[in-house]
Amino acid sequence: MKVRRSKAMPEVPSSSMADIAFLLLVFFLSTTTFSLDQGLLLQLPGQQSEVKRISRKNILVVKAHADGSVTLGNEFIAVSEIRGRIEEELEKNEKLVVVIETHPEARYEMYVDILDELKMAKAPRISLKTTGES
Repeated sequence: MKVRRSKAMPEVPSSSMADIAFLLLVFFLSTTTFSLDQGLLLQLPGQQSEVKRISRKNILVVKAHADGSVTLGNEFIAVSEIRGRIEEELEKNEKLVVVIETHPEARYEMYVDILDELKMAKAPRISLKTTGES
């Protein structure tokens, strides 16, 4: 008669599993970079700011409407054309103040795109305004 011997099943040692998991956790936490949102870098007026009167000829209004259209002065314009037009206006008038007037229901992305175009055009004076009309 043959006697069968049962084979021992190999086991993974679980005593060091927690150590390995902890080391992997520490490794990934130390090598991961976290993205910090910078937001919009704007210098806002403080309490000590004084109100200055500006001539109408030194003001150019960019309006963002609720329907997604943009006007520069009194004419409709594409957002991508703002930079070139502002650069031209700044060459004519170095005291130019650009006012961004946005409708409360206008898309936020459109407002940021307009602000980006003005920053690329190196507009030194930008004013922000909200309007209730379209």
